[in-house]
Amino acid sequence: MVYGSEAISQVEITIPTARIAAVNDLEWDAKSCSDWRLLDLEAVDERRMEVERRMALYHKTVSQAYNRTIKPQAFKQGDLVLKVVEHVRR
Repeated sequence: MVYGSEAISQVEITIPTARIAAVNDLEWDAKSCSDWRLLDLEAVDERRMEVERRMALYHKTVSQAYNRTIKPQAFKQGDLVLKVVEHVRR
C-alpha cells in the first residue's frame, strides 16, 4: 500500500494485467497478455546475456590495463629484496 492505494509496477502499465485492466475498465485478452509477458521474459534474458558480454569485455580491458603497468620480476632463492613495513613507514 502506498498512501492508501495499491502500488503498480511499470511493467503492468506497459503491458496491462488482468488487475490493471479491471481497474481501468480496459478490454483485455488473457492470451495476448500472456504472450506479451513471454516476450518480455525473453527480452530480459537477451539483455542479461548482453550485460554479461559487456562485463566480460570490461574485465578483460581492466586486466589488460593493469597488466601493462606491472613489471615482471624473477627472484631466485638467496636474492635480497626490500621489504616495506607499512606501520613503520607512516
